[in-house]
Amino acid sequence: MNTIRPSTPRLSALLRKKPFPMPSSGPPLPPGILVDEEISPVYDSKYFYPAKPGEVLANRYQTLVKVGWGVSSTVWLARDLQGHIEKPESVVALKIANNNASSAGHERGVEEHISTADPSHRGR
Repeated sequence: MNTIRPSTPRLSALLRKKPFPMPSSGPPLPPGILVDEEISPVYDSKYFYPAKPGEVLANRYQTLVKVGWGVSSTVWLARDLQGHIEKPESVVALKIANNNASSAGHERGVEEHISTADPSHRGR
């Protein structure tokens, strides 16, 4: 019985993917030009994580392209580098909340409310 070892760690290592090489970006924008969330009057750069395409977060998610933003977060299309047996190659929407305590607390409350809502409700 000692010869049987769990294969899960080795299997998960096989499923883990290498990050895609990202093409070089175009020329940088001049410092005075505002884009995306920077346009918002309540934007403050000290609260937002400066994610970049190709960056790997939490040793698992490779950011590919920013798909949206709001006053309390940015949303990225990301590649899941760990994969799963059922879905070895998958992409996810990755929400990166800002580090402003009051808006992050509100955002967490909204997410908890959504996760505990009745799934049969027509608004779900």
